[in-house]
Amino acid sequence: MNQNDKQINWHITDYLDYYRKLPQAPEFAVLLKGQWGSGKTWFINNYRKTFDPNQQKCLYVSLYGMTSFSEIEYEFFRQLNPVLASPGVKLAGRIIKGLVKGTLKIDFDGDGKNDGTASIGIPDINLPDYLKNIDGSILIFDDLERCNIEISSLLGYINNFVEHQDFKVILVANEDELVKKSDPLKNSYQIIKEKLIGKIFDISPDFSGALEEFIGELSDSDLKDFLKNTDLIKDLYEQAKYNNLRTLKQIVLDFNRIFDVLPDKAKKKSDLLQELLKFVTFFSIEIRRGRILAKDIKELGFEQISRKCKKNEDTKDKSKEQQILETYPMIDLSKSFPSRKWWQDFFDLGIVESQELQQSIENNFFEDENAPNWVKLYHFKRLSDNEFDNLLKSVESEFETRKYSDLGVVKHITGMFFNFSKLEFYDKAKESIEKDAKDYINYLKENKKIPAKLSRKSEDNDNYEGLMFQGMDIQEFQEFQDFLLYIDEIQKQLNDNYMKEIVISSMENNFRQFIKIVKASSERDSEYYNFPIHKYIKSREFVEKIVSIDFQSHQDISFALRRRYESYDFGKKSSEITEEIEWLKSMITEEIEWLKSIRDLLKKEANRKKGKVSGYNLESFKNNCLDKIIEHLESAESAM
Repeated sequence: MNQNDKQINWHITDYLDYYRKLPQAPEFAVLLKGQWGSGKTWFINNYRKTFDPNQQKCLYVSLYGMTSFSEIEYEFFRQLNPVLASPGVKLAGRIIKGLVKGTLKIDFDGDGKNDGTASIGIPDINLPDYLKNIDGSILIFDDLERCNIEISSLLGYINNFVEHQDFKVILVANEDELVKKSDPLKNSYQIIKEKLIGKIFDISPDFSGALEEFIGELSDSDLKDFLKNTDLIKDLYEQAKYNNLRTLKQIVLDFNRIFDVLPDKAKKKSDLLQELLKFVTFFSIEIRRGRILAKDIKELGFEQISRKCKKNEDTKDKSKEQQILETYPMIDLSKSFPSRKWWQDFFDLGIVESQELQQSIENNFFEDENAPNWVKLYHFKRLSDNEFDNLLKSVESEFETRKYSDLGVVKHITGMFFNFSKLEFYDKAKESIEKDAKDYINYLKENKKIPAKLSRKSEDNDNYEGLMFQGMDIQEFQEFQDFLLYIDEIQKQLNDNYMKEIVISSMENNFRQFIKIVKASSERDSEYYNFPIHKYIKSREFVEKIVSIDFQSHQDISFALRRRYESYDFGKKSSEITEEIEWLKSMITEEIEWLKSIRDLLKKEANRKKGKVSGYNLESFKNNCLDKIIEHLESAESAM
């Protein structure tokens, strides 16, 4: 901490030293005020550490949520008598009801008798004896505005300590909130304030001091060294004009959580850590402010991209998102690291997706001689002119000879060509680039190198392998989007043939695999979770399979079918149903008739085998599985 940091709030510390060392109580309290998150509690807790308990006691109580004076006094009692207040000794009524009468009762057998009762009136207060015999002590009342006791009664209670018991009292509060809680007609807060409070100080957020303390609580020495030697958090706080120190601590803890899963080599790469810390800080501040919702992070940045594409932007009409981004010149969401979807999962779901994080790290910071040429070319800013020219020729040649069959790589190369053309690094026109890309995709299609696209689960259309697609923040972006849609359409065309092969093959040759396909009830289970696979299976063939398998397999397929359908909640109101749920409804509805035909055929088979174990098992399968699923789906249909 430098000398300037030490001077923050120094005058308050200096006055409190003077106040608490006065030989006689001055009969007024000191108020430390500030907005929520300004560091008031952090300041007073650090100040308390300067007390010598052998010379002067300091009793501190947070009034947050307290509803009675007995709760306040129990907290004082607990601090003064840690043994009596321990779980091993039961105090009458558990919260010492008789203390306000100056009487301490201890109920050793816990029968609850002789507790006594007491009520407190203002201003007629009889303090317990144990609070009358601690001369020279300082009483600190924190979170006054969060106390559930009526404000005039609370301040009258505190005034009794100051005026009649000769205590020195420090109050810590958000004064603006106290005024709001006070009865405006009676002006009660202002009246009591003039009598009770003799000195008021505004707490200035001690950013450097708080950050130093939060960093000091970390255990990893490499992490501590990095955070001590970067001004990034401070710079973003200043850009945001943000003073909440609670958010600061959360930033440190969140960054620590990410740091823990980083590869060792990444922990020593400062520019990588700076990128991660930049986005942790930015999202933390704006989410805490309420200007960004964690669940919407993935959708951020597209407006930023579109505005860059406009040559004559009307700066008079700026959205909230644009205003937020203009607050932080160093933030470019179109090039977030890792992807925006990764950050959304982190802040909204609490997930640290280590695999994507590490892949993104490798591609962005650790490409080497073994990296493919397209990855090296992706980081063109790091290349010399000769290196760029040579790599561009190599990648162009690889593109022409169809070296890559990975669609994500083809997308990346196409995006780079668009970008380089715009930057005049590449002499092909955008129309030629788009035609070449589509020719490439047609080649992959004809040679059956494009996989089917089965799942409708959310995808990251702005990045692949941890690298953001280039070409997204220029005017040619629309052509690039058309290119992506072209690939999607080709993938969808492949679904029928692909699914016929995999479903029929698994049912005939690998029933365990078939059960796994059927069971999927979420995208975490399988890519088939929301794909209507059963329309590819002939009802009679399925029933013949059911008849031929053993009882345990009956149980397995029954569980798989019920898990597939019954996990979806279709009881929501239409206004609450997302596009994804609507599509799932449509998909599952396609399979109802198939399920009904299976049920009818099974009923015939069960009747034919009536009086046999196999017939009983088939009847049970129909009743306990198919009937219940069909009932569930029909109920869903009627609720649509």
